[in-house]
Amino acid sequence: MKEKSKLQNAVDGIADRYLLETLDFGQSKRKTWKRWMAVAAAACLLIAGGLFAWKTLHVNDEINGDVWYVDAHTMLTGKSGGVPVEIALGKTDSNGKAEPMQEDEANAGEEKPFVTLTWAYESFGIDYVSRDTVRELNRKLKEDGYRIGIKFLAIKAETGSDSGGKEYQEKLFQSKADIAFTGFYSSGERLVQDAIRAGKFAPLDEYLKESAYRDQVPDVLWKSVSYRGATYFFPNEFAQDAGLTLYLRKSSFTQEEADAFDGDLFSLERYFEEGKSFFECSSDYSFAETLGYSDYFGVLLTEDGNAVNPLEEEQCVRWLRILHDYQDQVVRSNSWDWDFALSREFPGTGIGQGNQPEDFYTYTWKGYAVPRLNCQTGILASSQHKEEAFQFLELIRTDRSYAELLLYGSQAGEKKCSYAQQLTLGLDTGVKGAAGDYLKHFATAQERVDYYEEWILPSPALQYQNPEACDAMLASQDYKLKLVFTGDFDVMLKKAREKTKEPMAKVLRELR
Repeated sequence: MKEKSKLQNAVDGIADRYLLETLDFGQSKRKTWKRWMAVAAAACLLIAGGLFAWKTLHVNDEINGDVWYVDAHTMLTGKSGGVPVEIALGKTDSNGKAEPMQEDEANAGEEKPFVTLTWAYESFGIDYVSRDTVRELNRKLKEDGYRIGIKFLAIKAETGSDSGGKEYQEKLFQSKADIAFTGFYSSGERLVQDAIRAGKFAPLDEYLKESAYRDQVPDVLWKSVSYRGATYFFPNEFAQDAGLTLYLRKSSFTQEEADAFDGDLFSLERYFEEGKSFFECSSDYSFAETLGYSDYFGVLLTEDGNAVNPLEEEQCVRWLRILHDYQDQVVRSNSWDWDFALSREFPGTGIGQGNQPEDFYTYTWKGYAVPRLNCQTGILASSQHKEEAFQFLELIRTDRSYAELLLYGSQAGEKKCSYAQQLTLGLDTGVKGAAGDYLKHFATAQERVDYYEEWILPSPALQYQNPEACDAMLASQDYKLKLVFTGDFDVMLKKAREKTKEPMAKVLRELR
């Protein structure tokens, strides 16, 4: 094979990043004549050497947030629209062989290179961020002096398909994205956990050590997005924790009756005895949280971390039996035809069209924060720009003008975005025009911290290495309403216990 000439070795030592640094629409601070001398010198070198460096380079569009591509030939023949180019050669060793310049050498005394980040999210045929919004967002980033640009990739998933989550994940990990939405998966899937174990998401703990944003989020929320001792995501601000609330309709109860309620779940039986109707608006065992348990996927967790089958827990069975005995007064349809209810939604009811919070007396128990890895936003381990990705995610949560611009575009604060959009982007705190009418909206980060300190407890599930093991007990939820509306309570209870015996044993084997 013919030995390369010194000139060809020098050309081969061209570092593409030096070309990219000056492809910022002519905004480099170097003088124009120096740039064009560099281009001319490069052209002469290439022609004299008898070859062209046919390299495809990506170019960051700071204004539009796009990435476009230009090859070396296009640039050197002047067909790139007059975009200035600077070429830097590496050093040569004692034998005249080209040596690439090192990163610290290359950037010495220069601005940090511009980085365009890609944010990928799961979409059901809807793009939650328009091109106009991306353009405005990137213009603001530039005006504020950030060397970061952003673009969005909507990955369409199959609606209603059991494999939709897996399909999204496969496309996500092939997308070369930096920032990633973990996806809309059902509670029984472990796709995010599988991805973390496979090293697909980058842990954020090292970045959080130096982050002022760390203290703006309650500790329990950081724990909720951690897995096996490491933090992987920015907690979704639109996914809230709340305690169970008793709603007593003012037209059915007096102030004295409401004030007399002391949190005893079983004292509600007297309302049934008085002929009042109860709205059963859940299919889980959330009512057990009034008894001191944390309900997680149909498993009741005690304060000391023990796992209990709700169908074997005496107090749970007692409440289900009460509902069964008064099943004719238990309403399941979403209507006005009920007097009292238990619901986790806050601050309104969300249970019955036309209901307003002021129509009810309320009593609220403390709630639990549980592991929550679905519908979160993190950074892919494959990203070459993890630090910049963290900086951007931190920025939109500390400077709410960016969050509002991302959600609403130039009409920030003048309209509402969709529930799905806020859930996907994970933004709510301090944002005007929040979409969640029945969610508690925090005007400031401190409001959120104070609320969690007063009302939310850490679920024992946060202590487990394998909390997803609890999902084996989702089968127990199939029997809750069956027990309430069955003909023979004891016969159904026996069947339910038999059917959940093995799933519960599996939970106990795998939980730790």
